[in-house]
Amino acid sequence: MNEQTTLFLGPEENLTILKGIFSSRKTSPEDIAKSIGKNKGTVINAIHDLKILSLIDEKLHPREEAKNIVYDRNAKDVLRELFLSVKGNKEAVEEINTKEKIDPLESGKIFCFHTNARATKDSSIKQIGRLYLRWMKFLDLIKHEEEVKENGS
Repeated sequence: MNEQTTLFLGPEENLTILKGIFSSRKTSPEDIAKSIGKNKGTVINAIHDLKILSLIDEKLHPREEAKNIVYDRNAKDVLRELFLSVKGNKEAVEEINTKEKIDPLESGKIFCFHTNARATKDSSIKQIGRLYLRWMKFLDLIKHEEEVKENGS
């Protein structure tokens, strides 16, 4: 597994590109980007994420879990399990859920600590926080969703 476990894209973008990889059967970022109408950089970021989530292998072939997600067989449950199995994510989610209120900067600091993200500037940490809050909301992992605040964004 790649030592860099920080995700780069949100769940929606990753799922769109996973479906594109699955349906196009292409094995290069350039060919995948062309076939699904995305730019190469976005596809490269998604490939990074999909490998971390164990949805594709090194040759960009979808794994069994990817098929379940693409065909919507318990997709959120499968994705939630894979997300929480990534080094640091479960601990970060648990810590965030102990807070009464959470903002993107604080959640970013928590995820950076638990996932060994390399961000140092507050703006980058806040961006990571926003991204991971999107993942948590998408996967129904936020216990106090109404208390997530976006102030200072």
